[in-house]
Amino acid sequence: MGASDFASQSYTYDDLPPGQTDPELKFFSIDHDRAYIIPPLRQSLVFNPTLKIIGSPWSPGWMKTSGSTIEGTLLPSAFAPLAK
Repeated sequence: MGASDFASQSYTYDDLPPGQTDPELKFFSIDHDRAYIIPPLRQSLVFNPTLKIIGSPWSPGWMKTSGSTIEGTLLPSAFAPLAK
């Protein structure tokens, strides 16, 4: 969920400027994917209703020790927000 390895840029559903956090996920949004990701997925299900779609969440930089989606590990304070 969020950017895949095929995306032109890295993004998550809760990106914020450096130094900001959102543990209550007030800024969580899938708007980035509404135009080009969700419609083809829905169309794929029309062609094959038994298709299984698997989502693997990307953690935003504010949840990681690196402050970035690249490298780092999940901060203990981010366990609950990521699970939510």
